[in-house]
Amino acid sequence: MKKLYLAVVFSFLFGISCAKADLHADYVKVECNKTFGFIDIQDNSMLGRRMVEHFRTPTPYFKYSVKDYIIESDIYLVNSFFENDEDFTINCELSYNLSYTIKIHQIDRGDCQYSSTKLISITEIKDDVKKELVDKVAIGCDGEVDRIVGELHYNHNVLTDKNAGLTIDFSFNSSGVYFNSSEELTPITDEIISNKYKEDQQRIEEWDKKEQLRKEGYMKD
Repeated sequence: MKKLYLAVVFSFLFGISCAKADLHADYVKVECNKTFGFIDIQDNSMLGRRMVEHFRTPTPYFKYSVKDYIIESDIYLVNSFFENDEDFTINCELSYNLSYTIKIHQIDRGDCQYSSTKLISITEIKDDVKKELVDKVAIGCDGEVDRIVGELHYNHNVLTDKNAGLTIDFSFNSSGVYFNSSEELTPITDEIISNKYKEDQQRIEEWDKKEQLRKEGYMKD
């Protein structure tokens, strides 16, 4: 009887802990920072009653801005629980002649417990000419990428240089790959990122081998 009682209590407590663990906010954080000239897109899940209350409601996004005498930045928290067949679009103007359209499209959640998968597209608009930089790259549970950062190139630290463009970095937890603006001849896709990652890893391994041989040769001397 005692064993049965303990089993019932354990099941009850386990059920409560699972229910609490399931209370989370799932969203994509997008920052458009005009002061430092960058775009930061992250997949995020966060615990917390207020976060959960906000993102469990049918709210497509939450926006706040930081604008003072030093920093000017807009931050969007795009609700992954909000079901919408249309892309969520954010316009990020980084200089007078250079802006970026960021599209976030949610796909099937699949087996993801704390995170859904989103497809990210980024289009550059420079002097009214559009150029697609990123074409539906998956971030989140089913995607290899969990963060995309685009940073402006500066020419002599002049933000309004017409030749400025984004260096885009794709993070994979502890590692990643990046593309200079000169490499962005075609839209970056999941396949291109995967190939670039393999190339970068191969270069790193070759460099490590050469460095090890150099050290061994130095030690022999």
